[in-house]
Amino acid sequence: MLGVDRNRLTIGKDIYYPFSVEMHYFRVDKRHWSVCFERIKRAGFRIISTAVPWNLHQDKNKDIDFNGFQDPRKDLIVFLELAREFGFKVILRPGPWISGQWPNGGIPDFVLADQSLLARDAKGETVHLMEMVNVPGGKLVSYLHPNFQHYLKNYMKNLIETTKNYIHPRGPVFLIEFDFETSFCHRTKPLEADYNDYVTGTVYPMYLENKYADIKNLNAAWHEKHKSFAEAQPPRDLTGADFKDMPKLMDWFQFKEWYLSEFLNGMEELFRSYTVLPMFFRSLYFRNEHPLPAFALKTAHEEEHLVGASVFPDGTAFDLMQKARYMRTMTDFAWAPSFISGSMTTNRSESEKMFPITDGRRRYFVAAGLAGGFKGLNHYMFINREYWYGGPVDQDGTIGSGFEIIKRLNMAIPKLEINLLEPDNSLAAAFYRPYQWISDLPHPEKLGYINRLLTESFNGVCRDFTRLRFDYGVGDIDFPARLEKFGTVLVPVAEFMSEAAQKNIIAL
Repeated sequence: MLGVDRNRLTIGKDIYYPFSVEMHYFRVDKRHWSVCFERIKRAGFRIISTAVPWNLHQDKNKDIDFNGFQDPRKDLIVFLELAREFGFKVILRPGPWISGQWPNGGIPDFVLADQSLLARDAKGETVHLMEMVNVPGGKLVSYLHPNFQHYLKNYMKNLIETTKNYIHPRGPVFLIEFDFETSFCHRTKPLEADYNDYVTGTVYPMYLENKYADIKNLNAAWHEKHKSFAEAQPPRDLTGADFKDMPKLMDWFQFKEWYLSEFLNGMEELFRSYTVLPMFFRSLYFRNEHPLPAFALKTAHEEEHLVGASVFPDGTAFDLMQKARYMRTMTDFAWAPSFISGSMTTNRSESEKMFPITDGRRRYFVAAGLAGGFKGLNHYMFINREYWYGGPVDQDGTIGSGFEIIKRLNMAIPKLEINLLEPDNSLAAAFYRPYQWISDLPHPEKLGYINRLLTESFNGVCRDFTRLRFDYGVGDIDFPARLEKFGTVLVPVAEFMSEAAQKNIIAL
C-alpha cells in the first residue's frame, strides 16, 4: 500500500521521511553508479529520483533500448536493479518533456519532424522553446494530437513492459511523474499555445459543447453568432479586451487547464492498464511573483496523487516561501519534488569561482523551505552533471561541499519531528486565479490595473506580513474548503469575478 501518513511516505509496511535526491543515471558513467549510490546512502537518503529521456532511449530509427545494448547510458534496467540491491525506493520521471537542460527536453527529433503535431501560437507559428546553457530547447508539441499520442504511447508501452517488474508492488519504483511542470513547457500566456488545428477544430469545440450543450447558450455568453460549436474559435487578438470579452477569455483559459489535465490523465490510465500500481505526482508551475500555479492540473484520483512545487534559483526567497505557503494550504502534503541543490552553468569552474554554492546558502534555502511549510524535499541535483555545479557529490562519486550539511539535516529530521509541526492558521491571503491569467493580457485601459492588483496589492501585503513576522497561508478562492480553517482570509478583488467565487468568499 502506498500513501502519506503524518507527512511521511508509506510504502508497504515501511515508513519513509520524504527527503530524496536527484541522480540522472544517463549523466553518470555506469562504472560510478555504485559509488554514487554509496554516497547517497551515507548521506542518510533512502529514496532516489531520476528522469528518463525519451530521445535517448528511442533513436532516429525508432528503435527502443532500455538495456544499454549499444550505449551504457541507456541501461535503465541495471540502474533500477542496482537501486533495489542498495535498498533504495525510486521516483521515475519518464517525460515526455523532462526539461533539465537536455536536448529538446527529451522529445525525439523524429517526433518534432512531424509538422502536424507541433503546437501553434495564435498567429499559427510553431512555438520554439528557449535554449538554455547552449542546449537546444526544441519545439512545443500538441499534447493530444493523434500523431503525438501514437508516438508517445508506443514508447510508453515499451517502457512499462520493460520496467514493470521494477514498479510497485514488484519493485522499487513507487512514484511516477509524467511530463514536468506541465504548462505548455512554461508557455502560459493566453496567445502562446495551443492553436494547433486539431485543438481548435476538434478538441476545443468538443469541450465547448460539453460545457454549453446548446450553441444558443454559447452565443449568449460570448455575444457572438455561431451555427455550430465547430465555428467557435478561441481568441486570437486580445488588443482592447473588455469586460464583455470575459466569458470567451475564461473559456479559453479554463480549456487549457482541462486540456493539460486530460493529457496527464491519459498517461496515468495507460500505466494502470498494465496492472502496475505506483502513485503518481504532478509538479505545478509557478511564474515568479505569481502566488498561484499557472494551472491547477486536476485529477479524478486525488487519493492516488501527490502534488509538488519545484524550487529553483531563478526566483527569490519570497517566491520560495510563497510556494511553500501555497502547498501547505492547498494540499495535505507540502512537497518540493525539485528543490535547489546547485545551479546550472555553461562554465563550471568560472561559476564555482564567481558564484560559489556555500554551506550558508544551502542552509538558508533549506531552512526557508521548511519554515514556509514544506514537509519534504528532493535535492536537485545531488549528483552533479553536465551544465550543473554545486551538487554535494560529483559524477565520479567525489564528495564536495554541502554533503555534511545535508547529511546532518537528514540525521536531525526524525529528532526535530518536522513532519508533526503545524502552522498558525490565524491568517491567510487568497487569490482568484483568473486574475493571474488576465494580468498577462496586453494592457488595455479597463484591465491594466489587474497586474498591479497582483504584484503590488497581493504580493505587497504578503511581504508586509513577512516583515511583521506573521505566519500566513496562501490559497485559491476557487477551493474554499482549504480556507475554512483560517480565522481571517484576505482576498483582493477587481470589478469582475465569477458568481461561484463570490459565493465562496461569502461562505467564508
